[in-house]
Amino acid sequence: MKKTIRCIRFLSIIVFPAAVLLAVVYQIGCVEAQSLDIPNRRYGLSIGNSREFTGLRINFRDRDVDEIKGVNITLWKAGKNESADINGLSLGVFSPEAGNLTGVQIGGIGVQAHGDLTGLSLGLLGAGAGGDITGITFGGLGTGAGGDITGLTAGLLGAGAAQDITGITFGGLGAGAGGDITGITFALLGAGAGGDITGMTVGGLAAGSGGDISGLTIGMVTGAAEDVTGITCGGVTGAGGDLTGLTLGFLGAGAGGDMTGFTLGLLGAGSGSDIKGITLGGIGAAAGGDVTGITFGGIAAGCGSDLTGLTVGGIAAGAGGDILGVTIALGTVRTGDDNDMTGAAVSAYNRINGDVTGLSLGIVNIANDLNGFQVGLINYVRDNPGYRRILPLVNWNFD
Repeated sequence: MKKTIRCIRFLSIIVFPAAVLLAVVYQIGCVEAQSLDIPNRRYGLSIGNSREFTGLRINFRDRDVDEIKGVNITLWKAGKNESADINGLSLGVFSPEAGNLTGVQIGGIGVQAHGDLTGLSLGLLGAGAGGDITGITFGGLGTGAGGDITGLTAGLLGAGAAQDITGITFGGLGAGAGGDITGITFALLGAGAGGDITGMTVGGLAAGSGGDISGLTIGMVTGAAEDVTGITCGGVTGAGGDLTGLTLGFLGAGAGGDMTGFTLGLLGAGSGSDIKGITLGGIGAAAGGDVTGITFGGIAAGCGSDLTGLTVGGIAAGAGGDILGVTIALGTVRTGDDNDMTGAAVSAYNRINGDVTGLSLGIVNIANDLNGFQVGLINYVRDNPGYRRILPLVNWNFD
């Protein structure tokens, strides 16, 4: 009996007044621009579709609102409300919706601003703005802006902006910007920008940009149409321009321009221009221009121009230009036509088509001119005197 009495008291104190209030809100709110305002039409408590108000406002459905400051509670999706400015706390059983929303916005379905969305915004399904989003924004399925996104942004499916994203961004499946991305970006499938990416970027499958990438970038495939700078890790990693820093490509790493720093490509590492630094290619390491530093190619290492430093090619190592340093291969070390080798060449067959300055060690050693030693079974120096032109074991000359 006591429990029954308590239940009746609860209904009489809480539920019945709430039901009456909802009925009043609905009746008043259904008539456009009609409201019950206490103590006056400008501030205090407003029930209904008041257009300009400061204080606590409760309305069934916002329509043609001008400006609200304070607490705005709505029960249904707004009508034509694109020019409204709402500042403060906006609570929508369906969704807060206005031209510009500033403050704290919480929507049972979503949060929508036709212009800018600023502050803390939580939408069960989504949160979006036709203009900029600034602050902390969470959309259960997604978050999007027609302009920029700045701050902490999360969308279980995705987060995106037509222009720039700045701050910390989580996109469950993807995160993208038509412009630049700056800050920390995480997406299970992919993260991308039409412009530059700067900061820490993790794309489970891919991370890429139409411009430059700078910072820490991780993805199964990572790449930029222009330059990549920083720490880059991916199954395949590449840059249309220069690649600079620490680069780990579990399948391959490459650049259309220069490659500088430490580069590892388990299958291969290559550059359309120059390579400088430490370069390791599981199958090969190569550059269209010069290679300078420590270079290793599991099968071959070489370049189209000059090769400088320590170079190891599993089977072959060579240069289209000169070789300067120590070059080692099981099969052959070669230079381009009329190009020289200075340092040491160690392989089964050393074919130096110019001058050798230093040591050539192999089974067969061939050079045009020699300033040093050849050590091998067959040693040939074209410009040596006739009796020393071809010798077994050792050949020498000192200019």
